[in-house]
Amino acid sequence: MCNLIVVGHGIYGTSVQRSLSMIYGETPGMYFIDFEPEDSADILRQKLQNAIGQCGGQPILFCCDMVGGTPFNECIKLSVENASQETVAGLNLSAFAEIAFALDQPLDQLAQQAENATKEYVQWVHL
Repeated sequence: MCNLIVVGHGIYGTSVQRSLSMIYGETPGMYFIDFEPEDSADILRQKLQNAIGQCGGQPILFCCDMVGGTPFNECIKLSVENASQETVAGLNLSAFAEIAFALDQPLDQLAQQAENATKEYVQWVHL
């Protein structure tokens, strides 16, 4: 089973957690981290390490708010160090809702599903 660690600027992690809780209730295997304005990259890395420690050695998909920011950069560094960790960025709530219940998939398939779902759920409703 894979775990998701959701991390982003401000209260991104907490906001995703609260939104998913409104829709589904508990979301086992998911951990949520906020990168607060007063946090340094070192503090964020410690928060990430703490969440990784809770995952019991199982594969981890880091889900970041955006490409190129500090949360993304720190997750990429961790992913490079560990073959059982991958990083995706830019997911929307619909994609989180889909992959939250697909954690039994292999890590690479879960990452691909996250990317595909994000693209699928972005739609222009032009009236």
